[in-house]
Amino acid sequence: MPSVPRYRIQAVADLTGIPAATLRAWERRYGVPEPSRTQARYRLYSEHDVAVVRRMASLCAAGVRPAEAAQLAVSEGRVPDLAPVQGADLVQRILGSVKALDGEGLRAALDLALENGPARGYDSVLSPALAQIGCLWEKGELSVAEEHAGSQIIRQVLLARLRLMMPPSPAPRVLLACIDEEQHELGLLGLALHLASWGYRPLFLGARVPPKAVADGIARDRPALVALSVVVEPTEDTRTLFAAYGKACGAVPWIVGGPGAASLSEPVRRRGGHLAPLDIEELQRLVRSLTGSVAPA
Repeated sequence: MPSVPRYRIQAVADLTGIPAATLRAWERRYGVPEPSRTQARYRLYSEHDVAVVRRMASLCAAGVRPAEAAQLAVSEGRVPDLAPVQGADLVQRILGSVKALDGEGLRAALDLALENGPARGYDSVLSPALAQIGCLWEKGELSVAEEHAGSQIIRQVLLARLRLMMPPSPAPRVLLACIDEEQHELGLLGLALHLASWGYRPLFLGARVPPKAVADGIARDRPALVALSVVVEPTEDTRTLFAAYGKACGAVPWIVGGPGAASLSEPVRRRGGHLAPLDIEELQRLVRSLTGSVAPA
């Protein structure tokens, strides 16, 4: 039954991608959601509560003020359950919307992909979709305008979800940057979603970040970890950059990941860095090990 209390707060955080601290703040400030309580005063949420949280998160991500989003989510009453959509179908919806320059359709497909947790939605839907978009562009079956417009909307949606997921201070910080001349940043945003779901505060610098900018970011923000992204196959000049990145990171541990990182094991490890494992659970263990942190989930 949709109204039967069944989920503890951490389960709702996992289902929606909204941190438990944010759920408590929404309840305190806006009265959304309104969970039941056990005799021991633990919160219990129903399917309806979860749907309302998702609706409020979607409205906030679209730019609606939280107070207004809460009122809208409540006024809609029972949020209608969407028919189950397979991941492969969503990938095709995303591709079709990008090809048609259909921004509204693309945002709707992204909302469906991310509704059960942005990090999981990125892995199961967005990552395969982005790989196909790249292949279509390389084959000339997708124009520069279509690829750029679609990428910008995906970037905006992911950044909005990331802001909602951000755990409060003093959560350990992770600095994220694409290496110099690397302009593909959506995969790094996918990592940021995972880091936020693990209890870290991602500091996203984006594309084409030279070593000096990494050093400046470390001096300013004092992160527990630096994560660098390499998507395009690195050239010999690219490999020489890692001496500068190793120097920029200094005593701060750093990892390098992305499709182009596989051939960088020797220059990265020689400078004190680590290659990011492809398996997400192994990556989480590496991040925990390097930061010495058991950040709250």
